[in-house]
Amino acid sequence: MRMNSTPLLLAFALGCSGATETTGLTCGEGTVEMDGVCVGAPADTDTDTDSDTDADTDADTDTDTDTDTDTDTDTEPGSPNVLSFAASTPRLTEGESVIFTAIVTDANGIGDLIGGVLRSPGGETYIAFSTSGDEGAYSTTLSWAQVDSTLAIDFETEETRTFTATFYDQAGHSVSATTTLDLYCANTGDVACGGTCTDLRDDNANCGECGRSCNDLLGSGSCDNDVCEGYAFCEDISTLAGGTTCTDVCAASGGTCNSGSSGSSATTRYYESGTCGGEDEVIGYDCATALSEVERYYGYATVECYCHI
Repeated sequence: MRMNSTPLLLAFALGCSGATETTGLTCGEGTVEMDGVCVGAPADTDTDTDSDTDADTDADTDTDTDTDTDTDTDTEPGSPNVLSFAASTPRLTEGESVIFTAIVTDANGIGDLIGGVLRSPGGETYIAFSTSGDEGAYSTTLSWAQVDSTLAIDFETEETRTFTATFYDQAGHSVSATTTLDLYCANTGDVACGGTCTDLRDDNANCGECGRSCNDLLGSGSCDNDVCEGYAFCEDISTLAGGTTCTDVCAASGGTCNSGSSGSSATTRYYESGTCGGEDEVIGYDCATALSEVERYYGYATVECYCHI
């Protein structure tokens, strides 16, 4: 029995009717032709108003809001461009300077550039760039002292600091580049205290740690192996509580009394006058003696106690 094939061909044609014909095959709504076959079109699963599948509102498939295919947002027509940015040395110590240089171009011509500044990542401005005779060439010199005056240099070993160069054109466009510099002290063991490299073992203003002043702790004295030592503030014995000793006086400053020493580091120095210093000095060696008793029996008016802090 002979079968008529016309209905089958008609059914096949109806199943793929609708869209633009590309390879002789037409596909229905919601499908596309791919390699001669009608397949479902990919769904747009994001929540924005364009037809791609990322979360921004442009028509490309990266994650920024410009229309190029990278992931930055600095592609405004005419923006400056930093070709190179570098420091003349990777390391800087007290008393030295560093030269920062940059080569910058602009799509609208070098004359469109208006200059640049050197900043910290936090936005503090170190210094402005100057331009040389070469087009697009910028440089600036920064000293250790200038770095410290902008952001204090304080470290125990060394510090790696980031410097950001930002350049501008007349339209207000900007471009930035960064480099790093190691700040260090030349002498092994020194630390930086407020921009000054110092040995904490014998620095009276920074004894044992930055800012720990022997003069503040004792009123005088010196730093020896991280310890402040010397005669503490001159005390009017009559104002001290009964029973106060040099042990108490030193403890009030956070230190200990230097018991049993002699000569320039004797435990106590007593004075008949109302001030410390002078020829009426008498020394003592006992940290535990009540200073009021010394005043009563010997008539001394003031005292200095030798302390270690």
